[in-house]
Amino acid sequence: MAPYNPPPRKKQEDLDALWYLQYYEAPPYLKAPPYVLGLPNELLALIASRIANNSDLRNLSLVCKRLREVAQRSLLRPVRLPENGIQKLLEMLFERMDLANRITHVDLGDYKAATPLSKWDEPLMKKCEILLAKVIGLERARALMEGSATSDAWGEHRTFYLAVLWALLPKLKSMTVEMPSLTAVRETPTATHVVILSFMHGAGPSPPFHNPLVRFLEQKLENLTISETSSWKGSSMRNITVANFELLRHLSLPIDTLVRRFGEVNDIEQVLPPSLEELSIRSCNKYTCEVLDALKSSRKTLVRLQRVGLYFKTCVRSSLLLVCLGNQEKPQALRNMLQTMKDQGICVRAFCRTSAGKTPEEDRYAAANLPQELEAWAYLSLSEVIMASNKGLRFSEIAARKEDNQLRTRSKAERVLFLRTYHILGAVFTSPSFKPELWLKTRFFFGPKKSEWGHTVKNAKQDGEKKKKGDEKDAGVEHSKDTQKTSVKTPRKTRSERSASPPLRSRRNLPRRRGAPLPARRNEARSPPNRNPDMITTNAFVPPQKEMATEG
Repeated sequence: MAPYNPPPRKKQEDLDALWYLQYYEAPPYLKAPPYVLGLPNELLALIASRIANNSDLRNLSLVCKRLREVAQRSLLRPVRLPENGIQKLLEMLFERMDLANRITHVDLGDYKAATPLSKWDEPLMKKCEILLAKVIGLERARALMEGSATSDAWGEHRTFYLAVLWALLPKLKSMTVEMPSLTAVRETPTATHVVILSFMHGAGPSPPFHNPLVRFLEQKLENLTISETSSWKGSSMRNITVANFELLRHLSLPIDTLVRRFGEVNDIEQVLPPSLEELSIRSCNKYTCEVLDALKSSRKTLVRLQRVGLYFKTCVRSSLLLVCLGNQEKPQALRNMLQTMKDQGICVRAFCRTSAGKTPEEDRYAAANLPQELEAWAYLSLSEVIMASNKGLRFSEIAARKEDNQLRTRSKAERVLFLRTYHILGAVFTSPSFKPELWLKTRFFFGPKKSEWGHTVKNAKQDGEKKKKGDEKDAGVEHSKDTQKTSVKTPRKTRSERSASPPLRSRRNLPRRRGAPLPARRNEARSPPNRNPDMITTNAFVPPQKEMATEG
């Protein structure tokens, strides 16, 4: 008889974990996200434009062909050149001329090539020579390649790189670049060279680019940004002039490029072009008032200038103290200057740095109301300004106000209260309903001098100490009177009597039996003395009483 073999069981199909979605509506957190590639190109371009890191854009371009096109457009608009990356950028632009036609802004920084021009590939050099020959002619192209190695103030062949880049980018309108030193030192710079170059800086304004390239950029650039130096290039920055840039509308530069070494401001009419509409002055310092005065005086030349931005690296309070140098009369002159420029049609705005980034381009700024702070400063005394600096408050936050919220000057009693109560918020004393007469009568503020709480804490302590000393003095006088009545004078011993008396037995001279414990002073642990006379510890050492000598 054959053994019984049961039929195989039917495999139960695995149930879907989300089987209930066939009968009920799915919650929002379980719904599948929209398909990214199903979005239109405009939304994909907007998403890619929000990615600021070049490495992330490069990874996005490797996903698929469609995202590659979108990522490359965002990667090259604007172009942020990495360190020693000018050679790779030129090679890429020669291969992708379609992308070169879309580039409108280039951030060069302190650009330079990783390898010298003599070690470049011959096909790449041939392409550069042909390209420059079409634009500026063959003779000028060869002269630029040979002469820029020795006569280029930007450094070895840097003008040549910029000329090739300019020829490759026909739609270039905006540029960000870092200024070089006034004179390039070819050999290894010594301490003498560094000192000489630092004194040569700021000798006078000069074009930001080397000839013959400057003539072509003057007819092309609309937006120019001169960034701060990433390395030390002298005690002052190189002064520049862009007066011949016919199409330049937006200019951003550090204030040191407008001021010479010893604080003399360059002639604005010889520095800025008449076509300028917006001027951004960064790293503002104590020469800000002089630069604004020069801009106000050259209004007839700068007829299109509408906006001036002042960028400070500190808060608005510290910035105003730096600009006005702590002078109480200079804020009023600055207010009048800003009002005059406003009447001329020039809007001056101030921006203060809120957070510092790794590079100056990553710093975050917030707008500040400069006229309001200057007006509030006019109602503050020197002690109130110092208190505002100690508390880290703006002048407008610490100034007193009337019932209609208008600024006013504090009375003497209010200033006393304000300076005494450092720990209280300044908003209490700036409120329109604040009554100093009522607050001065309270015990918390020790009241006026004529009231029962008119003394300060220091005077109260002094009065208490005087009273305590007086009580001790009175008690000492009474004690001395009692001792005089009861004390009996003992006759003084003669020299012979003192010599005949036995010597005092000290603790060291006491005999000790063999095996006896050591004295308590050696066994006791070194512990701090007991400062409470009422508490007696077992380890406390009590010195032996001296045996008084007795007469024979």
